[in-house]
Amino acid sequence: MPVPPIFAVENAEFLEWLSNSFSRSSRHLARITRRRAQGRRIKRVRGLSYSDFAMIKQMTPEAALVVAALYDRNRTLSQSATHVYNLADWSPSVRDTLGRIGFFEILGLPSNEVIALSDPLTRIERFNSSAQVESVELGQLVEKLLDYLIAAHPGCLTGDETVARTIKLYSALIEATENTRRHAYPVDFSSANPVQPNWWLTGAITEAERKLSLVVYDQGISIPGSLAAHRDSQWAGHNYVNRVLKRFTKGAFDDDDPISDHAKIRLAMRHGWTSTSSSHRGKGLPVVREAISHCQHGILHILSRNGAYREETGRKPQSWHLSSPMPGTLIIWDLWL
Repeated sequence: MPVPPIFAVENAEFLEWLSNSFSRSSRHLARITRRRAQGRRIKRVRGLSYSDFAMIKQMTPEAALVVAALYDRNRTLSQSATHVYNLADWSPSVRDTLGRIGFFEILGLPSNEVIALSDPLTRIERFNSSAQVESVELGQLVEKLLDYLIAAHPGCLTGDETVARTIKLYSALIEATENTRRHAYPVDFSSANPVQPNWWLTGAITEAERKLSLVVYDQGISIPGSLAAHRDSQWAGHNYVNRVLKRFTKGAFDDDDPISDHAKIRLAMRHGWTSTSSSHRGKGLPVVREAISHCQHGILHILSRNGAYREETGRKPQSWHLSSPMPGTLIIWDLWL
């Protein structure tokens, strides 16, 4: 399909491109896995190189992270190099965003040879990825981003405010990555799909706006899919979500139907689905919400399968259906300090 000029998660054309690219690569990776299991030689890896990115005019950090994760999965599972075309014809800003996030390192290209410009007012951190909860690295990222912002705007946060922001953001990242580790890649899902059971993370600072952004992504079963997977468990939250949705749909609710994904996410955010049944742990997904509290302005944005959720400081949460699914779950925090 044609490559859209705007790579942003708010753009339906980008989500359609992403969904199609993910599905296409999954089919090819499954074929490669079967051939390896049969002991057959793989002469050439086909279908894992994508469209000409020269058509892209704009790319946000969160879109860049999802694209990098897509290529990272393909490289890891195919055990072969992935490629891009017409690099010299790409938009300088697109090349810059992808270069900063570490995309070209996935391809084996040194970033300093392909980054076209350096905007001193915007910082994008190279992505981090793991299958585990890397508590030290997560804490260091939060501290680094806050230090950047405080250096650019001295006095924007007091010492106590800095500590409070650090704790809130750190807790949100821990919860998001712990949910990925515990829920995103169940055995049934992983055995039926080509899976790299990781999360991917980046952060960005826009100094002119005093804006800090954090983005976490996984390619797993999704929040709605994970809710459905708990139907036979002892987790009370699944029964609660089902009761509410069946009441509002007059009994027509289908647990597996993606048309209600946005409602499932909204209810999970409200109910307090925790990443573990341990009583000493936090409140689960609502901890993700708390990162935007007590700041000048904050927006939490979640895309998971066919559902989207947005919560903004001082406003009621919104949720809506996505015509093209987000493969897995993407969580974005935008904070103006």
